[in-house]
Amino acid sequence: MSALTAMTLTGACAVGASASPVSPARPARPVTAAALAGGMPVTAAAASAPASGGGWRWPRELSAPRDSAGGAEFTALSCASRSDCTAVGTYQDRSGRYRFFAITERRDVWGKGLGIAAPVASKKLNVGGSPVLSCASAGNCAADDSYSTRSQQGAFVVSETNGTWGKAQKMRSSPSAISCPAPGDCTAALAPGYLVNERRGTWRKAFPVPGLAALHGGQFISLGLISCPSPGNCTAAGNYYSAGDHSFVVTERHGIWGNAQPVTTTPGAEFVLEALSCASAGNCVAGGAIYPPTGWPGAFAVTQTHGTWGTAESLPGAVKPGAAGIYGLDCPAAGACSAFGTLAVHRQMEPFVSTEKNGTWHNPQIITGPGPGTGLDQLSCSAAGSCVLVAAIEVRSSLQAAAAAQVNGRWGPDRVLRGILAVDHGTDSQIDAVSCPARSRCTAIGSFGTHLFVTTQR
Repeated sequence: MSALTAMTLTGACAVGASASPVSPARPARPVTAAALAGGMPVTAAAASAPASGGGWRWPRELSAPRDSAGGAEFTALSCASRSDCTAVGTYQDRSGRYRFFAITERRDVWGKGLGIAAPVASKKLNVGGSPVLSCASAGNCAADDSYSTRSQQGAFVVSETNGTWGKAQKMRSSPSAISCPAPGDCTAALAPGYLVNERRGTWRKAFPVPGLAALHGGQFISLGLISCPSPGNCTAAGNYYSAGDHSFVVTERHGIWGNAQPVTTTPGAEFVLEALSCASAGNCVAGGAIYPPTGWPGAFAVTQTHGTWGTAESLPGAVKPGAAGIYGLDCPAAGACSAFGTLAVHRQMEPFVSTEKNGTWHNPQIITGPGPGTGLDQLSCSAAGSCVLVAAIEVRSSLQAAAAAQVNGRWGPDRVLRGILAVDHGTDSQIDAVSCPARSRCTAIGSFGTHLFVTTQR
């Protein structure tokens, strides 16, 4: 099973998976949670956490596209309401080629998977990057994927308008994140440091991030994160190499982008941003891994308040022997965020969760459960103190779709999804993506073998 790097999308605020800069001096760092190995609570909160796993319904199978021969897997999900969702992913057709598909839920009824053609014609065409997705409202979404033929490689974006998917359009390069705060109004971050806007349903010409060239000096750069809480108000973030690994943020206000600015922290420290979430215009949190000149690496967060960015600071309790970092964030309100990442505990890398309340981050907590596995690495929150963390855990030598829930601010243990063993017949299963609309139940989608499934919270 491949590592899950699909983005978590909640409402109009999209959080993309950031591609870490690969500096000449050191290898790339991981961007997903490491193996879950049981572990122990870091704080006493775990001992008093609720036993409920979030109350998930029995999983139901979903229909892949007609020409699917298997290998279907979701990569992203966005729910505009508790009964209106859209999911995208890739599948293998009968000729062995990989294709892009979308599937939509309207008023609690899921349709069939719809294959969407790339903007080039070739018998040797394959798609299959990690498609990203954002939905501003029911039936109004934007998604992307990459493609390749024998002679060329490229990327495309495709928009859904009032429930109908349009034709795919070529992009300068593959968007690494998309955020749509209103129908027909989206912004995409392109991996090599470009941005592109959709305005009134029309995608415009891509443009370089203002002021970014002065920071990285032509060296390696990646732009992998964007969040737009309202039209004309977005924040994007990424990483660059300039005598070390560094990060930058850039903000659009009332339709005008400012210049990229470096994230500041302890002198001599290096760091990589991996997650971003904006609760409202000018109020965002970004997080990742920090590498101080002395001492142990740690997870860090940096906050934008009323349009002004602060200094990156290590999370309390998240600096331990070994690597640590934040790899996912969701901020339902300013000063109220949840984060997940990896933390070294007893020489073992463990997934952790950390909660910000009233602007203050609390000590991390390890999610305990029945066994080791690939870890829970998809996060979404419907409100402050109400979140879910999903993916898969290992049970009796097989991987099973699993989830942990935060209820009233307290995290419970991870649990295998109710009914998944009867549905997947003991084959490996996983939750590929989750979305929790504001103050509503969560929806999760996943795959096992050649099949797709969906489940919702009760």
